[in-house]
Amino acid sequence: MLAAAMRGRISILAVTLLVAGCQSQTPSGSASPSSTASETQSAAPSVAASATDPGPAAWSETGSFNDTGGFSLVIDIAQNGTVVVAVGTQYVAPIPNFGFPPDHDGRLWISEDGYTWSDAAPAGVFDGVSLNQVLATPAGGFVAFGFGPAQRAWGSADGETWTEIPSPFPANSTVTSLASGAQGYLTLVDGPARQLWFSGDGAAWAATYALADQAVSIGAGDEGFAVAGTANPGTAQAAPFGIASSDGSGWVPAATPPSVASGAVHVAPHAGDWYAMANGDLTATTPVSFSANGLDWAQSGSMPLAEVQADATTTCREFVTALHGSTPWLVATSRLSFPCSEGGFVVHGTQRASTDGTTWTDLPFAAGTPGQTGSGSAVFATVMVNGRLVLAGQSNSAATFWIGE
Repeated sequence: MLAAAMRGRISILAVTLLVAGCQSQTPSGSASPSSTASETQSAAPSVAASATDPGPAAWSETGSFNDTGGFSLVIDIAQNGTVVVAVGTQYVAPIPNFGFPPDHDGRLWISEDGYTWSDAAPAGVFDGVSLNQVLATPAGGFVAFGFGPAQRAWGSADGETWTEIPSPFPANSTVTSLASGAQGYLTLVDGPARQLWFSGDGAAWAATYALADQAVSIGAGDEGFAVAGTANPGTAQAAPFGIASSDGSGWVPAATPPSVASGAVHVAPHAGDWYAMANGDLTATTPVSFSANGLDWAQSGSMPLAEVQADATTTCREFVTALHGSTPWLVATSRLSFPCSEGGFVVHGTQRASTDGTTWTDLPFAAGTPGQTGSGSAVFATVMVNGRLVLAGQSNSAATFWIGE
């Protein structure tokens, strides 16, 4: 990502960090791929009602977990009834800039209200696993996915007792992102074959779209699914890419995909519509695109990106790594560019929230410090619990939860 800013081989964890924020989406978007480009029009963005702009006093940190002193983070979150389950990974040491991450175990946290969190990982169940996706099933249970050393899966009826189940994905693949919506579930699976997989119940899965040279973000909403990104990233042939589906099986090319100068695009459902945001290309702002159907996109605004002084002669620019949609909120995640971040050396940037994709508020979380890896705060997953926005991610190398009052 950001070829002009990032150099070298990215560690396995760094790749996880870059894609973690786009894994779990709250059901709220729409796609209408049965319509052709000539039959659809991009409507004006919907302005979410009854949302209060979150000031510094409106946020509380509700949990912080790091029992090795190494590196811990929450990557995904799901809710079924009154039970909220979050998954992530705990490392025993800081992440090296390059090469393989140190010893690690999958972690799981559980809450009933978003305020009180308990470490609920069963002893021995997730040892040696990078646990990075979780979904809530229509039957009231949960399914979690991880990697270690092969692609693996676990099921639970209550979020507390977990049993390993056969993984529906190839053993030599990795589920890099997962999106849940009213029409089912969508995953992006990387491996020898890079594909989109769909499931209507979270149990039976089928590959429905083969990706080639496209770097994409996936979203699931009320009426379907949207995928946006860049074809042939990092080359002279780089071009915007987008597809949408009403059922997760049949896909239609976007007439006007979200535009991006370089790098990645991040897509999220919001209030029945869709939003997309580019990395930022090391500029003072990044464009925000809007679509009513996942097919017809147009720029609807922009979000500011800060410049940070790394030392007396060097500056770093924030760039976007994820966009989350939990109506009525959009939440954007950022980190700092090279030389503040490189490979496994990560310094988090400002986290921002919006109700309309146009006006953005800086969330009052700890800022990253150049030279201190894992410093600052990052939001990797969001969910609405009892009308309050719950954020999950990392703060100063610890797995962390926040809630909006």
